[in-house]
Order: sequence, then structure tokens, then C-alpha cells
Amino acid sequence: MFVPGSVSRANENVDTRVYLVVESDTLTKPQMGAVFQAMRDLFKMKMYAVVDTGGKSLHGWFENPPKKEWMEQLKAFLVPLGCDPATFKPSQPVRIPGAKRNDTAYQSFLWFCKEGK
Repeated sequence: MFVPGSVSRANENVDTRVYLVVESDTLTKPQMGAVFQAMRDLFKMKMYAVVDTGGKSLHGWFENPPKKEWMEQLKAFLVPLGCDPATFKPSQPVRIPGAKRNDTAYQSFLWFCKEGK
């Protein structure tokens, strides 16, 4: 969520970050599924959603780590695997379910859990 009155999408304008979205443009969907499972098993992170981007990738929506140093550890683990480092920036836009891509494919939920699991 952005600071009230913000007029630009900038990291310093982010007031609250609720989710960490993990994605990759190089890993396959099954490989991303394995990454998501590792985040749940190894890091004990709650997962809230998996979004199919309508293209070749999946986005995993996880609880935002409560401590900055946890974010650095996650980044050190995920980026070498092929996950996009851009989504670690709080102001980075990500794909959302229900939106239509330019090539007419829709982005959709593959999995959703309101309480996180």
C-alpha cells in the first residue's frame, strides 16, 4: 500500500507491503512449483496464492517477511535459482488475477487461500 498522497510508484512511497511475490521468466511452471514448495517447507512462509500469468510463468504470493534480514536471505536463495530479483522491490508491479494481457490471455488464480497455508 502506498503512502497517502503519493504520485509516483517508488520504493520510498510504499507504506505497507503485504505480500512478497516470487516469479521467474526462465523457470518452467513445474520448477516454480518446486520453488514455492521449498519456500513453504524450508522458510515456513505462508502462501496465499498462485497466479498463472496467462503466459509461461507463475507468480507465488507469500506473506511479506517481517524482518529485512529475512528478505535478504530469501533473495540470496531465490535469485541464483532463476527467480526475478525485481519482485523484491516493494514498488514492483506484478500480475493480478482477472486482468487481461495484451495478447488476449487472461491471468488467473490456480490456487488461493485467504488465511495462507
